[in-house]
Amino acid sequence: MTEMTAYQKKMRAESWQRATWACFWLVMLTFAINTTANAPPDMALGPVVTAGMTFWLLQTLPLWLFFPAMKRHHTRALSWFGYILLLYLPFCIVGAFDPPHWSGVLTSLSVLALFFSNAFWVRALKRARAAS
Repeated sequence: MTEMTAYQKKMRAESWQRATWACFWLVMLTFAINTTANAPPDMALGPVVTAGMTFWLLQTLPLWLFFPAMKRHHTRALSWFGYILLLYLPFCIVGAFDPPHWSGVLTSLSVLALFFSNAFWVRALKRARAAS
C-alpha cells in the first residue's frame, strides 16, 4: 500500500470541504422546507412566512455560529460542530414521525450527511496539515 502525498491529502480535504458545504446548505434548506411544510393549511401566507423565518432562524442559529470556523478551517471548532449536529439528530428523527413524514426524513438524512461529511473533512484536514 502506498502512502498518499501531501498534495493528495490536501485535495482529499478540499473535496470533503466541498461536500460539507453542500450538506450545510442542504440542511439549511431542509429546515426551511420543514418549517413551511408544517404550517396550518387555513393560515394566510404572510404570517406563515414571517413565523416560519423566525422559527427557522432560531432553529438554525447554533449552526450559524460555526459558520466562521468552517470558513477558517478550525479543526477543533469543526469537531464541536459535529457534536452539535448530533444534538439535532433526535429532533429530526422525532420530526420524521410527524406528518408530513417526508420532510422529517429529508431533514434527518441531511443532518446525517452533514455530520459524516464534517467528520471526514476534519479527519482529512488534520492529515493534510500533518503531511505539510
